[in-house]
Amino acid sequence: MVNIKFLKKEFTKYKNERKRKVALGDDVLYQMCKDYPNHDKYAWVKAKVGIIGRAYQTFIERLIKISHKGKKLNAMDQLVAFVISHHVTIDREIKNIRKLEKQKGKDSQKVLIEIVKSHEILVRLFKQLLRNHHSATSFLSKYLHFHSRIVPVFDGKTSRNIRKIIKRKDILKLDEKFKDGDPNYADYVKRLIVFFKSLKN
Repeated sequence: MVNIKFLKKEFTKYKNERKRKVALGDDVLYQMCKDYPNHDKYAWVKAKVGIIGRAYQTFIERLIKISHKGKKLNAMDQLVAFVISHHVTIDREIKNIRKLEKQKGKDSQKVLIEIVKSHEILVRLFKQLLRNHHSATSFLSKYLHFHSRIVPVFDGKTSRNIRKIIKRKDILKLDEKFKDGDPNYADYVKRLIVFFKSLKN
């Protein structure tokens, strides 16, 4: 049984702590992505993927293939080049997400379904760059979030924590609606929906 009063107290404490520690850094990143939204310019892309990827410990560089035909390659250079070469797809999905911002208050679940779909499209795209079938789930959730605040941020720690609170049986009814997403991210978003619904009760 979820203790709603405890959840509300802990969530308020978390928000206040986050505001105190990282709000300024977040604001800088939001503004950077607003001022330089596209992905066809080297300087824009390198600044965004470098700062977001490293500041939020996505470890994306560790997942990138660093050798080709016996030659050592720089992971960050590869990431930047990959993003630029696929800028049409990346910019399209970010624009699609930004269009959803106007609908957020009307049907938040529908908005989240579309976000999960766009995230999955980019997860599949980035698998071309990553080694050993790794996924850019965390990196892409954070990267997309700074281009649009409606995108839920995913990482291993928050995923593990919410699994302790919201159980698998609580999200079964959402499975069909979120079937077209990265499994880990879709699972996380479904639990977020139930979690925030519980806070409102």
